[in-house]
Amino acid sequence: MIVLSAELQKAGRPDEGVGAAREGAGLYRTLGNREGLSWTLENLGSRCVAAGRFDEAVEATGERVALQRAAGNPAGLAHALVTLGSHLESAGRLEEAIGAALEGTAVYRQLGGAGGIAWALQNLARRYQTAGRYREAARETAEEAGIHRAAQDRPALAGALVVLASQLLAAGAPEEAIVPARESVTLYQSLGNRSGFLWARENLDRIGTVLATRQPFEYPIPPPFTVEAAFPPGAPTATLCRTSGHMELFAVDTEGRMWTSWWWQGAWDGSFLLAGHLFPPGAHVATLSRNDDIMDVFAVDGDGQVWSTWWNGEWKGWFALPGPVFPAGAPLTAVARDDDHMEVWGIDRDGRVRGNWWHGEWKGWYEIPGQVFPPGGHLVSLSRNDGHMEVCTVDGDRRLRAAAWGGTWGEWQHIGTYAFPPGSPLAAHSRHEDHLEIWGIGTDGPVRGTWWDGHDWHEWYTLGGRVHEAGSPIAALSRHEDHLEVFVVDRDGQTWGNYWDSENWHDWFRVRADRPFAGPAHLSTLSRDDQHMEVFGVDRAGRRTAAWYVDGDWHDWFLLPPAAVPLPDGEIPPGDERVFTLGREIWVYSTVGTRLPLYCSEARLTVRGDGGWHFTAFLRNTETDGDCQFDLYLRLNGTSRPFDFRLSGELGAPGDKEAARIGRRARGHLPEQRFEERGHYDALTDPAFFREVYTCAATFTLPPPAWNDYIVPPAEEPEE
Repeated sequence: MIVLSAELQKAGRPDEGVGAAREGAGLYRTLGNREGLSWTLENLGSRCVAAGRFDEAVEATGERVALQRAAGNPAGLAHALVTLGSHLESAGRLEEAIGAALEGTAVYRQLGGAGGIAWALQNLARRYQTAGRYREAARETAEEAGIHRAAQDRPALAGALVVLASQLLAAGAPEEAIVPARESVTLYQSLGNRSGFLWARENLDRIGTVLATRQPFEYPIPPPFTVEAAFPPGAPTATLCRTSGHMELFAVDTEGRMWTSWWWQGAWDGSFLLAGHLFPPGAHVATLSRNDDIMDVFAVDGDGQVWSTWWNGEWKGWFALPGPVFPAGAPLTAVARDDDHMEVWGIDRDGRVRGNWWHGEWKGWYEIPGQVFPPGGHLVSLSRNDGHMEVCTVDGDRRLRAAAWGGTWGEWQHIGTYAFPPGSPLAAHSRHEDHLEIWGIGTDGPVRGTWWDGHDWHEWYTLGGRVHEAGSPIAALSRHEDHLEVFVVDRDGQTWGNYWDSENWHDWFRVRADRPFAGPAHLSTLSRDDQHMEVFGVDRAGRRTAAWYVDGDWHDWFLLPPAAVPLPDGEIPPGDERVFTLGREIWVYSTVGTRLPLYCSEARLTVRGDGGWHFTAFLRNTETDGDCQFDLYLRLNGTSRPFDFRLSGELGAPGDKEAARIGRRARGHLPEQRFEERGHYDALTDPAFFREVYTCAATFTLPPPAWNDYIVPPAEEPEE
């Protein structure tokens, strides 16, 4: 019956094919033959798709998934999940399609076969592309291309590169798209695949058309003899806002150094190293501001001691709060209940909650007795008025406990019966004096919350619709008394939010479509006025990133100013040079006469420790039969001093185009002329030395008209 169904489909009788496949499935069910039934369901799904009966295809493939899962067959399960994703997309159920494709990819990763992973990634990318999530699609296709490159599968690599370039273009990144697009043209040309070559060249043309409309841009390079700090992906960050015109973000990098970046009156002004003490990489940071002119920061170092620093116009330097020993880098929580009081708490190595308080000076450590918790577990603290403080954490029995202070500390109390992973992260907020709210992600995955109304704690409620990894970090804020907001990053790296608007919690929404994170990640949040929210985290590349909300709309994720420090003197040999390759395959334009395009195959900047520089460019005239004069301007950002210079010269005619074709095929390049400039930073500080900057050496644009004359398509029949 299954073979008959395939033949009926080939004969153009798809509905009869579905009927035959269904009868075959019924027979295998009667026989109790699970392996045969699984094979039948795979075929039934294909027959249903051919007949345009997509919901039935989903039903059949879903049953196949269940069979493979129950049989403990990961290879069959992976294939069924990827196929299910395709059928769900055809049925218009995109979010479910992406979920199935993600799970199928994860199972293939566990199995470890490069071919299966590449196929799953290709399908996952298609699901993302259909959903309009082009950046995510490009990420998966880039990984697929990497697999083909490692396997030296040039035909598969060429096809993946064309798709990757198309996805990057759709994601609004033509500057990135041009690189795989050009490589795909070269690959298909070398393979002698004419149809593939024409497909790849058409794709390259589309990207070039977009790039041709872009304005030139200045090319940033790292400052000479500096290194940019990286942060552990997903690591904790901490925020504070001492006035409505100020925001501050703190994090510990992979070298154990603590950094702060600050926003002041409309702009992020830079990154500052809080030097003087080191912490475990990615250590937790606690912050508070007890008035507009004070900031305090706390963290646990590698020896388990709490260290603090404070700002009052300038940072005052690190000092220790000696006493109990905490797990290295452990979470702390801090609160200021009025201008003259501060309190900081943590769970020490013995599982006891220890606190220290300040009133003009630090008074010493004390214990909130009566209960032992997982060492280094997460705490949250609240102060709903000057005479009240509350500390909450999850005990070893997976239940939330809270202790309250109203002049003296009370006993630890259970809050409900819901189970959380021991010591797991929590979020808490008090939007007015008679209200407290706590959230966490329980052992079954949904976000749970409970609240205190001035008299009693209520039963836990569920923010349904999404399931997250148990114990994932969660962040919360309130823009005003009638509003609450919670945020969490799912296992796929997507940030989700939910909000309460004085009456109800709403559906989960994505914070933009980007996925800057590698998986569940720590987030920090703040609101500097009723109309603004910010969400911060460390992305998959170890960079601090943020998204912001104003006037009813979320804006794209952006990177905070890089944290760059000078290399130690011992790492810079006297007279050493750093070489920066500014670009390859770059098109530049003359600023003289008709402004004809030049081709720059490579531009390099060599910077010396004494401030001297040497710029080399390999340029070719591409577009005129006569000589081409030019003034080429280069403006580099990110150096310690202004760094602009002009390169002037003259290039001859490009020569006979037929000879040029032969030259490209034989040697891979056309004759080029080398231009050099040398100088020193200090010689370039006089603005009168420069004329208007029209363009620079890093301007990406469409290859000049008739550029196809320089690329020779394969012959219809490749030569032996």
